[in-house]
Amino acid sequence: PNVIAVTPTNSTTNWSVADPITVTFDQNMNSGTIIAQGANGTCSGNIRVSVDGFASCLGGTMAYPTQSSATFTPSNPFCVEGNYPIRVRILTAVQSAYGVPLPTPYDAVHGFTTQQA
Repeated sequence: PNVIAVTPTNSTTNWSVADPITVTFDQNMNSGTIIAQGANGTCSGNIRVSVDGFASCLGGTMAYPTQSSATFTPSNPFCVEGNYPIRVRILTAVQSAYGVPLPTPYDAVHGFTTQQA
């Protein structure tokens, strides 16, 4: 399996603070292996979202709108009119529906600006 998209994409502007971060895969995934941490702090889980280069990670909840996508909603919403250098890291423990792991960790920077007040 491979990650084919993360939204918001890099340089997105006017991102709604109510919208989650979405990861889309190229095939159906085992949602039981797509785990985020519940509270802000030391990075844990197989999907990690950070604004400080993984010195710490954001806590939040995962949802699975389709078999090939997962959404991360932070426990503490993003601020209006904020600039965020979001990094998303997905570890090889994340598996397809057939038990095949990601071939390599996925790591991307997605800077975005939230909506105006």
